[in-house]
Amino acid sequence: MNPHELLNQAANIINQRGEGYGGIENNFQLAADMATLRLGRDFHPYEIAIIMVCVKNARAFSSPTHLDSHIDAVNYELFAATFAEDYMQSKAEIGRAHV
Repeated sequence: MNPHELLNQAANIINQRGEGYGGIENNFQLAADMATLRLGRDFHPYEIAIIMVCVKNARAFSSPTHLDSHIDAVNYELFAATFAEDYMQSKAEIGRAHV
């Protein structure tokens, strides 16, 4: 498969999963809320997306020809990019609150 075909497949996966799991923002916020409760510190959807990239990279490293892991990692990187600005704003707000 070439990069364009892989990107098309990645977009199709986002659409399919959106139908099954709901909106990306809500899903990642729920995951962040759950991580916050379980791990005892605040998590942001951006951090969840980066963690998921790491999970997919580890799976890709173990099975390099399993394309789904590579494609999912691309999608998680894009989700992280979607959340990045809000993440930086929230970090800045926390910094101002501690001054």
